[in-house]
Amino acid sequence: MGKAASIVCIGGANVDRKARLLAPFQLGTSHPVTTTQTAGGVARNVAENLGRLAQPVSLVSAVGDDHDGQWLIDVTSRYVNTSFIVRTPKANTGTYTAVLDEDRKSVV
Repeated sequence: MGKAASIVCIGGANVDRKARLLAPFQLGTSHPVTTTQTAGGVARNVAENLGRLAQPVSLVSAVGDDHDGQWLIDVTSRYVNTSFIVRTPKANTGTYTAVLDEDRKSVV
């Protein structure tokens, strides 16, 4: 039997953050929140899910040469070959931030 083909995912890898209000939103005041951070990006998510299914998968992407970029590589490498992720000097890793009200509905 022949060697199994590797899967290559090409595309985005970014940090997803959610901030959820602990009290109702009031314009013009500070608000306590809880925050979560997860690894995101469509190609990264697809690669991780394939890796979790024990498929040999590599990710081709770019992240910034920053803490977020290293964090993404670290958490993704549990399931994915990350040797093709490029660390871009003088650039920030892409992020997505959602602000949610206490009922988990988007505020902004």
